[in-house]
Amino acid sequence: MTYGALIFKGMPGRLQLHLHQLLPDHASIRSRTLTKEGRISRVALLIVVADVHTVLPKKPGNLVGIDWGVERLAMLSTGETIANPRFGAEAARGIGKAQRKLARAARGSRRRLKAVAHLARQRRRLANRRKSYLHQLTAAIAARFGAIAVEDLKVKTMTTSAKGTVERPGKNVRQKAGLNREILEVSPGMMISMLRDEAERAGG
Repeated sequence: MTYGALIFKGMPGRLQLHLHQLLPDHASIRSRTLTKEGRISRVALLIVVADVHTVLPKKPGNLVGIDWGVERLAMLSTGETIANPRFGAEAARGIGKAQRKLARAARGSRRRLKAVAHLARQRRRLANRRKSYLHQLTAAIAARFGAIAVEDLKVKTMTTSAKGTVERPGKNVRQKAGLNREILEVSPGMMISMLRDEAERAGG
């Protein structure tokens, strides 16, 4: 972890930072967005650099197709498979425990406020692990291939509830709910969006 500080015009003192990565040399900051999540504050910086083409353009014939899945996160047309890290399953026990603490806490109490903050931290930790993993994975794929083909997934349609209506109740509701959790766990929409961004940055 790298440490730094920001100084804002009109604001006394310095804002101490934990930088996830160093800014490129000679980059100029154009804008910043400050957000607060519980007790954690985040700063997103929009920067301008002289040249973003840090990787040589890939050969057009260097193509890969990616088939997304649940049991396995992805299968590449090269025959390689990418395992599903199942971060959600690992975090489920801690999140469930935090949810039960929140349910037992009286509304308006100090204990409830602490329980809300604790649950938010558990969920934020899970989201950060998932994003970090997908960033590393998609960057590695984009660095290898000049052209990447993926399925045209309709995640919203795929995760529609099977409950149905009172007049026409759905079938296999529990199984469909479990499948929905598995689909959302691997975040295919986020992965494809990151892959598109990484490929464009790498000249693919």
